[in-house]
Amino acid sequence: MMLTVFYCFIEIERFTDQCRRIYFNTGDIPDATYMLVYSGLAYMFFEAGLSTKNAEEKARYEKYYTMCQRNLDVVLAQLHLVMPATLENIEALLMAASLSIDVSRPSLAWVLNSHAVHMCRTLGLHQVESMKHDRPEKKASKSLLFWCTYMMDKGLSLRLGRASILQDYDISLPHIAPEAKSERPGSEVIVLWTRHAQIQGRIYERLYSPGALRQSNSYRVEQVGHLSVELNRLMADSMELYHEFESVDSAEGRMYALIFKSDHVSYLSSLALTYRAIPPTGTRSRTFSDECIDAARAAITTHQEAMDMMDDPSAKTGYIHWTILYAPFIPFIVIFCLVIETSSTEDLRQLAGFVQTLEATSLHSSSIYKLYQLCQVLYNIAELYIEAKAQEPVDQDMVPVGNEFNMYLSQLGFMPTVETMGNFDMGGGSMGQTSQLGDWFSGNNYMMGLLEEDLSGINTSGMVS
Repeated sequence: MMLTVFYCFIEIERFTDQCRRIYFNTGDIPDATYMLVYSGLAYMFFEAGLSTKNAEEKARYEKYYTMCQRNLDVVLAQLHLVMPATLENIEALLMAASLSIDVSRPSLAWVLNSHAVHMCRTLGLHQVESMKHDRPEKKASKSLLFWCTYMMDKGLSLRLGRASILQDYDISLPHIAPEAKSERPGSEVIVLWTRHAQIQGRIYERLYSPGALRQSNSYRVEQVGHLSVELNRLMADSMELYHEFESVDSAEGRMYALIFKSDHVSYLSSLALTYRAIPPTGTRSRTFSDECIDAARAAITTHQEAMDMMDDPSAKTGYIHWTILYAPFIPFIVIFCLVIETSSTEDLRQLAGFVQTLEATSLHSSSIYKLYQLCQVLYNIAELYIEAKAQEPVDQDMVPVGNEFNMYLSQLGFMPTVETMGNFDMGGGSMGQTSQLGDWFSGNNYMMGLLEEDLSGINTSGMVS
């Protein structure tokens, strides 16, 4: 979905001119031009390959896409450590970071966007005073450029478990320049995305950063209360716009309805991650609060609804790249852990439905295929675990296997250990809960980090029927 924003400030005429500069090799061409052109062309060839039904054309577009991606890698490998701070360089870094996310390389996206962040600060784009003499159009373009950088900084911070670079107290720029009078609801979408990015930054800072994990449970419970109120208010504003456009019988209306629906999946995922930070208080789980479970289930249900709204493979691919892969999609892990803990067949069916939506789109993207492989393996584990638990009363040979499996899941932070639960029950739970929460968050980051590796050796036998 982020590519929709980039189109707002990269004019097609300027992009065409840059393509001509490279094709005709006119003069000294800066690295930023190569990055913009190769990233832009890669997106165009990828979209074209998804749109065509002709096998020969599809193969040709895939060849061109791979060529552009490899050329971009060459440029990035030779990139100067100290690039001059210019608007064109920021655009180029953002485009390259965007493509890195699409190909499941968030660590590279972080490096590229971090350079863009420092350039924004050098140019003063985070301060409204730096633009007071600019023309309205220039001010709007700079504002949008900065907020795109900000959104990626906060999103990748949570995705990778790293502190963001930009701090809210250092920013005086409004969420969107008043002069940016794009057709409704374009500016509203940017404001909603920016508000979500702010909350993502606070989730990491106040709940999952090393400093937050040193705080007491009562502190995190208080912060969860504040963040959940912000998220629920954000979801209410977004759904109000969704209901306005869901009945609009036009391509543009359907596009905005889909954007708001997919955003709702992201917001519910952030809400599940937020509620994960509080100790379980209900009877449904020893690990997750009832609010966390409800948010995770709602996120997967809404994900299915969003997928059902799309017929275009390009839309489905972009949605999964920027809603499921971009930020940590916590709900799947929450439901997986819940199945392991409770042996719930209903939750197992939710996992199966999620995996099936990935399988249907996995042929269009190597990143989605990797995610499908990983989720398929986790589903298989959950299914086999339920079967093994069911055999325990009649097959005592399975008991050691089940105990060993529980130990492995606990080491990943996916299940509470006996010691952790004991500490919590005896009133010394602050340390036990904090340790288990930190292990769970790092375990999830480790699992998602596998998507940057070669998963071709993974055996996904036992497919969902």
